[in-house]
Amino acid sequence: MAEQTLEQLYEEKAQLIFNYLRKLGCPREDAEDIVQVTFSKAIEQWIHIATDQPSAWLFRVAIHHYYDLYRHRQAFPHLQVDETLMERLLPGMAEEGEASVLKKEAQEEFRHTLQQMNRAYAHILLLKYEAEYSYEEIGQLLQMKEDYVRTSLYRARKQFKQHWEERVYGKTGTI
Repeated sequence: MAEQTLEQLYEEKAQLIFNYLRKLGCPREDAEDIVQVTFSKAIEQWIHIATDQPSAWLFRVAIHHYYDLYRHRQAFPHLQVDETLMERLLPGMAEEGEASVLKKEAQEEFRHTLQQMNRAYAHILLLKYEAEYSYEEIGQLLQMKEDYVRTSLYRARKQFKQHWEERVYGKTGTI
């Protein structure tokens, strides 16, 4: 971790970690606290951290702290869904719902669909389509092989589509 200073990492990653936590449903105050705790741990353990990917380490610490805070609550209780995330996973949806009411309704359906999914799959979808991480970066972050990330992302998209169709269109099974 000698290449980057902790200050540089903070400038580059603090807002990204904060935004990601917010997308997971973490309230603003809790997300701010988690980012602060994450970088406090980095300061305390800077010398002992032996990794080529300090940003992945920071993300893991933040995510684990988030899970610790909400261990006894339902998975992703308040997912934040915006039009850009919907557009990435459901191309064409933003254009169809021109009216504000329809967009809000679709966002609620979208959020509920993510909540119904396997938590790991929802997490991978958010990393890929919201944080725009590459397969390699997701693998490093979650300590998975790149091929497993690709497979998991395929399964996550398939599960999302299935839950979406069941929820929105009342369909069951595949097309």
